[in-house]
Amino acid sequence: MSASVRRGIGDGMNRRTLVFALAFGALAGPFVTSEALQARKAWRVATLVPGPPDCRITPVGQAFQAALQSLGYTNGQNLTIERRCYDEKGQPPLPDAAAATLSAGADVIVVWGSPRAVHAVKAQTITIPIVFVNVPDPVGAGLVSSLGHPGGNVTGITSLGAELETKRVELLKEALPHLTQLGVLVNIGSATYPEYHRAATDAAQKLRVKLHAFEVQSADQLESVFSAMTGQRIEAVLVPFDVFFWTHRNRIVALAGQKRLPAMFYLRAFVELGGLLSYSPSLIDVSRRAAVYVQKILHGARPADLPVEEPTAFELVINLKTAKALGLTIPQLLLLRADQLIQ
Repeated sequence: MSASVRRGIGDGMNRRTLVFALAFGALAGPFVTSEALQARKAWRVATLVPGPPDCRITPVGQAFQAALQSLGYTNGQNLTIERRCYDEKGQPPLPDAAAATLSAGADVIVVWGSPRAVHAVKAQTITIPIVFVNVPDPVGAGLVSSLGHPGGNVTGITSLGAELETKRVELLKEALPHLTQLGVLVNIGSATYPEYHRAATDAAQKLRVKLHAFEVQSADQLESVFSAMTGQRIEAVLVPFDVFFWTHRNRIVALAGQKRLPAMFYLRAFVELGGLLSYSPSLIDVSRRAAVYVQKILHGARPADLPVEEPTAFELVINLKTAKALGLTIPQLLLLRADQLIQ
C-alpha cells in the first residue's frame, strides 16, 4: 500500500489544505495573467466523463472549471470546454463517444474514470495530449510506461486502484463489528474487476468475513441481485469502482435502502444520495490537480514528461441519517475519524 494511503483518514483539513497549496504552487509555475492568455489564443479542452446522455455538469466538473479559471482560463472567453459523457454498457458506445470528443478539435482531452475510455481516445490520436483523472493502475492498464515517465501522449492522476478496496472492507468491518457475510457487486466485463475483487477477497478473509460475489450485467438485473442478497442473508454490500455502477448509482443506493443493506461505496456521491459509507480520494482535489496538468500542457509541457500523480487527499463520508434508518450505531472512534458526517 502506498504511503499516501497509509496516512489514514484522520488527517485534519489544515494539513490537506497545506499539501494541496504546496503541490499546486509547485506545478502551477510562473503566474500568467488572464490578458496574456487571451492574447495568445482561444484554447479548446474536450472532456469525456462517465454519466447519462444528458451529461449534466457535476460538482466535480464545476471544481475543474473553477480551477482553470483561477489559472487564467475562463470558459467562453479564452477557453472553450466541450463536454461529452459515456456509459461503458450503454449509449453512446465508447468508440463513438471518443470519436465525438476528438471531433471537437481539442488542444487537450481530459478523460475521467475509466481505463477503457482513455484507451478509446488514445486509439484515435497519438498527438493530442490526454489527461486522465481518477483512473486506477494506469501502468497495469497499459496507458503509460511508468508513473515517473509516462511516455506517449497520456498522463494524469491515478485513483490508486485496488489498494483502496482493502481499506473499504476494513472500514466497513469497523462500522459493523459483527459483520460475517459480505456481498459485493461484480461487473465481470470491467477491466478493473479482477484486481478489485482479489483485493476485496483477501481483505475479507483476513477479517474472517465471507465474501459473496453477485454478478450484474445489466441495469435490469439490479433488483433481482439485491433480492438475492437478502435471500442469502447478506449483512452488507460492497460496491467497487466501476463506471457501470456510477451510471446507475441512484438505483443502487435506492435498492440498498429498500433491502436494508448497509453499503460501502467508492465515491462520496453515493453517500450523498443516501448510501451509508464511502472512502475515496477527494475528487474535488483531484479535479483541481487535473486543471493544473491542463495548464502545464497548454503552456508547452509534454504529457510524456509530466509524472502521473497519486491523490493526497482522502475522504471517509458517513451518512448518519441512513445509519439511523438501518438501526445502526456507528462506533464513536470511526465517527471521529470521518471527514464528513451527513446528518
